[in-house]
Amino acid sequence: MSQLQSAIEQKVLSGWRSIYKIATYSTIIMLLLIPLQIIIYMISPPPTTVEGFFSLYQRNWLLGLFNLDLIYLVTTALIIPIYLALYGLLHGENKALMVLALTIGFIGTAAYFPSNPCIEMLSLSHKYAIADSVTQSTLYITAGQSLLETYKGTAFNVYYVFNAISLILISKVMIKTKKVTKLTSYS
Repeated sequence: MSQLQSAIEQKVLSGWRSIYKIATYSTIIMLLLIPLQIIIYMISPPPTTVEGFFSLYQRNWLLGLFNLDLIYLVTTALIIPIYLALYGLLHGENKALMVLALTIGFIGTAAYFPSNPCIEMLSLSHKYAIADSVTQSTLYITAGQSLLETYKGTAFNVYYVFNAISLILISKVMIKTKKVTKLTSYS
């Protein structure tokens, strides 16, 4: 019976092999990008005003994108295959909890993308730079302020809370399995 079970497990694992590889590469890329984002923030802290962002985008559009978390957008996308790989590894331990964790994690991840205004601010900064009246400039500043408020708003907070819940649920399943170490489960 255990040989049959082992053969079935191997078959199931081989079906997930490509997801595991993608998740491994995603993890490596994330581990490289996170320090890069920290370094960028240390060298060039983000502006505190809309006008500051518009000015930054005009001086260095790429740094403007980085200062509004373009790298974080990329790392957020990279978490998707990691969640799938964790599901593939752990769904046999507690399928219901893993489905819930995966669903909450995906909803949280999806919520982050519309909250991030880095591309919209780039567009507004170009319009602001060529505005030919105080009224137009004020309109673009107001639109930029609205984007920055959305950036700190509901979708952004849903992202953080839902992904935290997802990771706690995944950790709960990991703690009860022998497939990963206890240290990994708690970290």
